[in-house]
Amino acid sequence: MEPLVSIIIPAYNAGTLIGQTIESALGQTYKSTEIILVNDGSTDNTRHFIEQYTSKGVMCIHKENGGPASARNRGFEASKGDYIAFLDADDIWEPEKLAKQIVCFKSNPAAGLVYTAVNIIDEHGQFVRSRLPQNLSGMVFNELFQKNHIAASSVMVRRECFTRVGGFDEDPEMISVEDYDLWLRMSALYEVAYINEPLIKYRLLDNSVSKNIARSYLGELKVVKKNYALFHDRYPAIKPALNKHLSRLYFEFGYDYFEINDIENARKQFWQSIQYMPLNLTAWRCWGISWLGTRRIKNLKTLKRRMRLENANFTYRQQS
Repeated sequence: MEPLVSIIIPAYNAGTLIGQTIESALGQTYKSTEIILVNDGSTDNTRHFIEQYTSKGVMCIHKENGGPASARNRGFEASKGDYIAFLDADDIWEPEKLAKQIVCFKSNPAAGLVYTAVNIIDEHGQFVRSRLPQNLSGMVFNELFQKNHIAASSVMVRRECFTRVGGFDEDPEMISVEDYDLWLRMSALYEVAYINEPLIKYRLLDNSVSKNIARSYLGELKVVKKNYALFHDRYPAIKPALNKHLSRLYFEFGYDYFEINDIENARKQFWQSIQYMPLNLTAWRCWGISWLGTRRIKNLKTLKRRMRLENANFTYRQQS
């Protein structure tokens, strides 16, 4: 008898896109599954839409809004599977995703988590690019501490491992990075296995705003500091990596602000990056540019884009 896989789908104001997500879960070639949809206090028609799938055996749970961590934890509490697979409400699985992960678990009995490569699609379902992470397998905490390579919808975990580490941290300051926190805690105790094949379609939605930029980076900073405190004795190699990681995060934080012309916030983050790595010349350069004023910076961006385009055209002509 094949082990049961519990598929947990958290949903908040998911709209009609969730229909494709649910159908991809129902369409798995691996059939020993249960699907648990957790409506996390949606204010649109999500409740009505997902309840149409109860006739297909989908379990629907409704709760007050608490964020994706609390929704996934609530789904886990209702689950019975030996394995738990997470699927975000706007992503899509390839039909053999679960089957290949079960085979991988059987081949890697020490693994607590199996993840896969990703194809990124836009809001209309059109292919954008593939994301083939570095092949991180085995005890990969040190590498994962430096940067998250794992997409939530690509993950399957063993039930006992999820239970042992305590599930997702429901701290509201970690919303959008609560998955990274869990992967770190699991990789500190268990091996990780990777399938180098894009078995999910990750939907990239164009809804980023300044507050979401801040939430994501500030959340990751909290995750990094939390896991450093938990595991730096067990994994001393992360000690010299901490400042580098924090410097990179603040720099990327600043650059995202820079791209949307929020120059004041960009300057603050570049300066924070420099505090952790004083010899980071790129951060110094961007911090200096941030004092030029919005108008001059826009002119620099325009010039940079024009030079990039002209260089691309020149290269094309040379190859023709």
